[in-house]
Amino acid sequence: MTSLPPTGFLHIGNSDLEYRMIGPQPSDAPTIVMLHEGLGSAALWGDFPDRLQAATGMGVFVYSRAGYGASSPVALPRPLDYMSR
Repeated sequence: MTSLPPTGFLHIGNSDLEYRMIGPQPSDAPTIVMLHEGLGSAALWGDFPDRLQAATGMGVFVYSRAGYGASSPVALPRPLDYMSR
């Protein structure tokens, strides 16, 4: 597995998703994946991911869905079932 830089973008489908990887890589330790609430982004977690990583020793992966934060924009309106896709 390729190591993730601490910050960057993952190209998934037609989107570039903003992310932060804190602590050990997934190949080296369990990783907690955090998803922001519907109106926010990865940045709105503040220092909580850093504190969580320090408390658990696990990796913490935080990202913004398409249309949020610095991730690629999305076409609006979204279909009603977009959250379940």
